[in-house]
Amino acid sequence: MTEKTPPDDELNLNKPVAPPPELVDHLDDEQREPEWLTEATERPPETPHIDHYDDEDDPDRWQESEDTAELAANEDESAPEHPWSQAEHDAAEVVQLKIRRQDDPFSTPYWQLFDIPSHERDNVLSLLRTLREHPITGSGERVDPVAFEHQCMEEVCGSCAMLINGRPRMACSALIADLEQPIVLEPLPKFPLVRDLMVDRSRLFEHLKRVQAWIHVDGAWDIHQPGLRIAQQQWARDYLYSRCMHCGCCMAACPQYDEHLDFVGPATLAQVRLMNAHPNGRATRSTRLHAIMGDGGLSDCGNAQNCVKVCPKEIPLTTAIGELGRATTVQLIKDFFGSSEP
Repeated sequence: MTEKTPPDDELNLNKPVAPPPELVDHLDDEQREPEWLTEATERPPETPHIDHYDDEDDPDRWQESEDTAELAANEDESAPEHPWSQAEHDAAEVVQLKIRRQDDPFSTPYWQLFDIPSHERDNVLSLLRTLREHPITGSGERVDPVAFEHQCMEEVCGSCAMLINGRPRMACSALIADLEQPIVLEPLPKFPLVRDLMVDRSRLFEHLKRVQAWIHVDGAWDIHQPGLRIAQQQWARDYLYSRCMHCGCCMAACPQYDEHLDFVGPATLAQVRLMNAHPNGRATRSTRLHAIMGDGGLSDCGNAQNCVKVCPKEIPLTTAIGELGRATTVQLIKDFFGSSEP
């Protein structure tokens, strides 16, 4: 006679089975099954955990969320700041930055030290970006993030220029391995300060407007004529000056340039030379030369040649100033004899 198989709904293979009562008396205490297993086939439900209990009539009400938040706040205040993990410290070299800070143009400047982990091939700008995420000094004090400018990260825009160890240069091309520590960062001098490492370079663009450093184009429509041809040698010479990104490094190093003086600076003079050499720019060549023949123009250059030493693009600025000196002399003679040629 075959034994009947219980239906599927009565099968429970995961259901624990209690041992027979006559066997339980002969088991040691360690071999006994728990009472809940022998008395019941299922584990009783756990007591529900109260996350939040708020009863206005109960003076002893307990709110776990508030107590937990208060406890966490006390732990944050007592524990020191550790912005960098131990793994970051072990995998990188810690570099010290000494930054000259100023909250606004009228406040007193002050210095702050920061210890930042640096990896191979890091530059000053990458360290400043890391510091922006964790603005904590070497003593563990959390401060406001350092204000600075950057855009391209490829030494093209010129916005990240600053004083690095006393020399005007681009932060995106200043490698940490080539700099002495501590690395001292200051805002670019000769320009009005905005905050920290940010300066206002709008005065530089006002100088470009003064000398009309652009090419006048008669509309944007097709004139059905090919462009003017430029000799390859002339194109190669002009290209050197077209690389100027108006970063202001040359003006920061120039002893004759200052925000309280009228000198237009070496970068502006180089653009005059570039535009006057262009075939379309020769039509207004005399206008640009007259703009630099007066006060604040070419005669204010003291020939210190600091500009050509700090230019990140190695533009031959002194060569441009020499060429403009000859061009203004010729223009002065033309003006004296009443010549109408440009």
